[in-house]
Amino acid sequence: MKSITQQKVARIFGSEMADLIEQHATPMTVPAEETIMLPDAYVKVLPLVLDGSIRIYRVDEEGKEVFLYYVEALQTCAMSVLASLGGDKSKVKAVTETEVKLLAIPGDLVERWMEEQISFRRFILHTCGQKFDDLFRAIDNLAFKKLDERLLEYIREACRNGGTNFVSMTHQELANEMNTSREVVSRLLKQMERQGVVRMARSRISLLERV
Repeated sequence: MKSITQQKVARIFGSEMADLIEQHATPMTVPAEETIMLPDAYVKVLPLVLDGSIRIYRVDEEGKEVFLYYVEALQTCAMSVLASLGGDKSKVKAVTETEVKLLAIPGDLVERWMEEQISFRRFILHTCGQKFDDLFRAIDNLAFKKLDERLLEYIREACRNGGTNFVSMTHQELANEMNTSREVVSRLLKQMERQGVVRMARSRISLLERV
């Protein structure tokens, strides 16, 4: 009988491609809040996430981070795909949101499988389409939404990804995510608490609306 992992992979790719991935990919379990990719590093493996989620950031020269999108179960990272295909260095930072179980596919196989395996090519194109939609949404948030709207949307998304109604983060950590100051985030959270949208405790923000 096939393992749960094999069944998950086979549902996406079909049994033949799933067998190829099993032969060549390395299973990994990565703890939460672990940095697994940095800008300017060569992408040696393509992560196929089985469980958990990964946050993808753009980092500027001063070290400021802008959140771009999540990579969730049965997805991969579009920016890693592009780097693997072009033999380029990473342009993003990746940090695990939760404990993540993944299959690390050797980067040098990505181009070959894109050419030879139609199910793999379809998966990559579909995933890239999803992630570029997420990227456009992030750009829209930065360009058109006020900070309080962006903050609430971030909390909602983090709760959805964690399968909970709370976020375990300090005000400073949220400020880093929003690329603003801790004082501004604290003021906005207090405003949301007065409105009955969130409830605050030490290093924990509970969302009072249905996720």
